[in-house]
Amino acid sequence: RRIFNILNRTSTAKEIWDSLELLMKGFRKMLERQKEDMFDEYKRFRANGNESIQAYFIRFHKLVNDIKKQFPPTNNQLRASSNLRSQATIQAGQIVTETVQRSAPGNVGKQGKRENQANG
Repeated sequence: RRIFNILNRTSTAKEIWDSLELLMKGFRKMLERQKEDMFDEYKRFRANGNESIQAYFIRFHKLVNDIKKQFPPTNNQLRASSNLRSQATIQAGQIVTETVQRSAPGNVGKQGKRENQANG
């Protein structure tokens, strides 16, 4: 609703862009602050007085779930591989790696014969 009200008051694409850019800066700062607060709470996590182990675990579990919900973990299997000749993709819910052939442009002709770049 707030975004609509702001955009409704603008008349040019530049004004819309500038308004959205300003809103997104504030949103990013808010997310960063939430992240800092959660991780700060995680670092300072301690048992409270005579708190039972079960209550301690429930409180810790809730904190970890809040962090996961707010900041989903990255899929390490899809991160850039050190093997530059394979590429990971998701197909039908499964992670699949495919071999990718790369060559420098101009080094191999259409028939697969090596050609001199100067001669075309």
